[in-house]
Amino acid sequence: MRQPEQDLAAGVRRVEPPKPTASAQPTKAAQQYDTKTTPYDALIAQSAQQYGIDPVVFKRLIGTESSFNPRAVSPRGEKFGLGIAQIADVHGLTREQRLDPNIAIPFAAQLFSRYLQVSGGDYEQALQRYKGASSDKGKAAMSGTINTILSGITPSAQAAPAAVAADTP
Repeated sequence: MRQPEQDLAAGVRRVEPPKPTASAQPTKAAQQYDTKTTPYDALIAQSAQQYGIDPVVFKRLIGTESSFNPRAVSPRGEKFGLGIAQIADVHGLTREQRLDPNIAIPFAAQLFSRYLQVSGGDYEQALQRYKGASSDKGKAAMSGTINTILSGITPSAQAAPAAVAADTP
């Protein structure tokens, strides 16, 4: 069985998380994710902290992916997304690993952290990558969901430069 945490560990950079603003309020949809208590809250927060991503954004991402259902299947099929973090086959985890929140959630945090690195700390671009929205049509289809995830977050903080972790080459 593969060890997913070792797969992405090399080259992961810490990214400063966006900071909520006093004046900007999250949408009602975002607040539903923020206030929902799940059995995975501690693991979501711990994984976000471990990989230097905003825990609110990460919880909302998981919520939009699966409604916190560890057995969720993408409407496009298991190959495209399975489990609480809707991890696709291409990432190399086994079916059992993708269905195990104790593996899938930290893996998703690590993957999202890498997408933030590649996106220069831009949360919107990193979310588009995570959600597989690469074309203009895909980005348009995901814009409402991404806006929900980022609502109440300062846009300028989203583009904050990434700080390189000590173990990054």
